[in-house]
Amino acid sequence: MNTLQNVYDRLSDKTELAKHEVQLGLLEDIKGFSTGYAKYTAQILELKKRGDKLKTELNNTIGDIYEWGNLGKFMADNMVKLLSNFEKQAKDLGIDPKTSDVYVNGNKTFVEYAKGEDRAKAIANDYIKIR
Repeated sequence: MNTLQNVYDRLSDKTELAKHEVQLGLLEDIKGFSTGYAKYTAQILELKKRGDKLKTELNNTIGDIYEWGNLGKFMADNMVKLLSNFEKQAKDLGIDPKTSDVYVNGNKTFVEYAKGEDRAKAIANDYIKIR
């Protein structure tokens, strides 16, 4: 019976050791999650920084698009005045303004400037939807 008792004693020691190894393994897993959380948080903060930069860039781009649209309107308004003045002066002289290539091209350019303002607003509105 002494031999049987020795076997039980040795098995008992090994069982206790196995329990400690399991507990240590679980603690290492828990530690891994804690370390992982720090990396997880750092990555989220980095993504937020990147998103903030993109948002700022988008807002700046929208502002620039509106400025260019306003410039197009300004140019179109000035061209209308010039074209109208030319038409009036040409008619006063008895000349058809459409015989002038510069006048005809100016009219086409005016139309494009006017369209440009609308295109700029449409583009800016598309970007505003993204925000």
